[in-house]
Amino acid sequence: MAVDGRNIETIRQQAEKMARIKVSQLSEYFEVITEGVVMIASSETPPVMRAQLSCWAGTGIFSEEPFAISAENYNPQSDSNSIVYSSRPPLGLIAVGLIEMGAAARRGGILSIEPMIEQIKDSALSAFLQMAVDGRDAETIRQNAERTAEIKGRQLSEYFEIITEGVLMIGNSETPEVIRQYLSYWVGEIDG
Repeated sequence: MAVDGRNIETIRQQAEKMARIKVSQLSEYFEVITEGVVMIASSETPPVMRAQLSCWAGTGIFSEEPFAISAENYNPQSDSNSIVYSSRPPLGLIAVGLIEMGAAARRGGILSIEPMIEQIKDSALSAFLQMAVDGRDAETIRQNAERTAEIKGRQLSEYFEIITEGVLMIGNSETPEVIRQYLSYWVGEIDG
């Protein structure tokens, strides 16, 4: 953006707007997976789960689509949620998958979903589901999800801060040393 001649304030405003959208999406994502996992742990029925999760994912989104919890740009080397790299969290698919897992847990017991958990590429969701399988209570699962969401929100804010300031410094023709010194505040010592 800086290269095409836009002023610094416009770039900063666009980056802040994008960061707010991503943080909002991250919040919705954690609400959906937290509520879904807590309902699975509480042995809720699929109709109750469907009713509860429809407020986030929309009532028309529930179909016979397969259970697929993976962002289009999943990065196994990243320790952050794939949500950061996705244009929109796949809340509908997540909700459908959680309802299916809830139904399986009611039919076969909570331990029956363990093989399904192994197929999930989303580290946060699989960890929360494993907590349910391990018999953790709803409040413990909810507290862990809230802590994880808070950490991911901070990471996302720092991510946007780093890329915004980095782009602005490049646009202002700052030297690599100035860029390195400024960005080392977030990332520590930078080699290269």
